[in-house]
Amino acid sequence: MLFWLPQVLTSAEREQIVTVLRSSQFQDGKASAGNLGREQKANEELDFRSPAKAELDRLVMAALARNQTLDAAARPKTITRPVYSRYGVGMHYGMHMDNAVMGRQDRMRIDLSMTIFLSDPDSYDGGELSLETELGLKTMKLPAGDAVLYPTIYYHEVKPIQRGERLAAVLWIQSLVKDPYQRDLLYELSQVADMRNREAPEAAETKQLIKIHMNLLRMWAES
Repeated sequence: MLFWLPQVLTSAEREQIVTVLRSSQFQDGKASAGNLGREQKANEELDFRSPAKAELDRLVMAALARNQTLDAAARPKTITRPVYSRYGVGMHYGMHMDNAVMGRQDRMRIDLSMTIFLSDPDSYDGGELSLETELGLKTMKLPAGDAVLYPTIYYHEVKPIQRGERLAAVLWIQSLVKDPYQRDLLYELSQVADMRNREAPEAAETKQLIKIHMNLLRMWAES
């Protein structure tokens, strides 16, 4: 399931991040690409040694921590620190698969990928994120501050930039629930249970829904 998460970042947070990025040092994005995607990648990324990165990371990770939809949809166990990407005219990232495992010492299985759009979509042409899903090609170019969350099982690409500049923050998530179909079912159950709990918290069927939701999460969650 694909999730559109509106306003993950507030306008003030997004503007602060963009201001810092525009005055920071970037490097060739191929440096962080896995073997499967290096030849398709033509972008730039904030130097991980940049003094500004820690503050930007703090802002983004705090925003993710308060997002209830992300928590229900992803059931995060571990979230990577953001990679801040920049695409200028002619830059792109061709069709590729993200790595299944990341990290050299603390190895991390990758279940979900997330892109937070930082640039106003009217400020650049091209740069759409396209994913090859079971239902065909899905293409997204979201408002600044919004994010897309999707299971890391799809080939995907960033279309070439024809005008302007595309800034984004990209993260990867290891979920407590490994199976994407189980995660989707838990998300749908949580939405129904929350709605019924608001409407009729003392009803027998509300308690039963919450019980089923919690017990399935307990059954499927990994420590």
